[in-house]
Amino acid sequence: MAKKKYASALTLFGYSIFHPLNLILLLNCLVFLMQLSENLTMTYLFALTPTLFFSGNYWQIFTYGFLHSTYFDLIPFHILMNMYGFYMLGRYIEPIIGKTKLAALYFLAQLGGGIFIIGNAMVMTYIVMPEHLDMILKTPTVGASGAVFGMLAVFGLLFPEEELIFIILPIKAKNAVFFSLVIGFLLEFFYAAPISNLGHLGGAIVGFIFYYLVIRKADKKIVFKITLTKDNLEKMIDPKKEPFKDQIAQNLKIRESVKRFSNFKDKEEYLHSYQIPNANICSPPTYNTEDEFCLRCEWFGNCMLRKSKMETENS
Repeated sequence: MAKKKYASALTLFGYSIFHPLNLILLLNCLVFLMQLSENLTMTYLFALTPTLFFSGNYWQIFTYGFLHSTYFDLIPFHILMNMYGFYMLGRYIEPIIGKTKLAALYFLAQLGGGIFIIGNAMVMTYIVMPEHLDMILKTPTVGASGAVFGMLAVFGLLFPEEELIFIILPIKAKNAVFFSLVIGFLLEFFYAAPISNLGHLGGAIVGFIFYYLVIRKADKKIVFKITLTKDNLEKMIDPKKEPFKDQIAQNLKIRESVKRFSNFKDKEEYLHSYQIPNANICSPPTYNTEDEFCLRCEWFGNCMLRKSKMETENS
């Protein structure tokens, strides 16, 4: 019993140290530190270099995703961006699809990015001039961005109306992966930016396939237009498979109770006991009291109060 308590006490960013989010994060960071301590040997052995892959280093199609660029001035920008994107997207995706599918999505998207890179090298071998071919075959690719793009594709399908900020532009999540791909290809074409756009594209395509063949097929309740009421709650949710049944019941009670109040002061007083301190609630356009995902959220009371306040201010 003491060992179990000790293990459960090991947490990082609010998750168990053994949660896939933390295991993948720590693995990438550990490999990065190993890269810093050696003289490009790991890059030679494990980065995805088409020439070496075709020579028998087949593991590179997967291992490249755990390496990152070590060329930086003050900030290790490459790994920070990839791991930040991975963790932020994973925090939203994991509660819906579960730990196993999250890990499968990450690694399959990473593999998909590698397949696209190698596939491009194979095609280019037969249709481009030799002087261009040499650069394509001998350029190593590193980074987890293929896996991140796979997660971004799934995030856009699960949370289509959520807004993401790209530099200064707010982009709907359903468009984010396409916008990112277009920007990446433009930067590569006009400025020769060292971006593996084919890796990004491969990861994104795997993400779309994974959503439609695994996530949506396995759980057809992942549709965010379903309206739940007290009458159809028991019919739509299997108590044995629905871990958020009690939360849904509470949120339905909150939603129906608030409808009885005609002024904001009464609503505010009622909702006071349902406020979660420091809740990271969604942006206003994505909040929907009829949404099945929202009804599973413990921050439902926070959003209900904020929405009531906005409606009062706009009336």
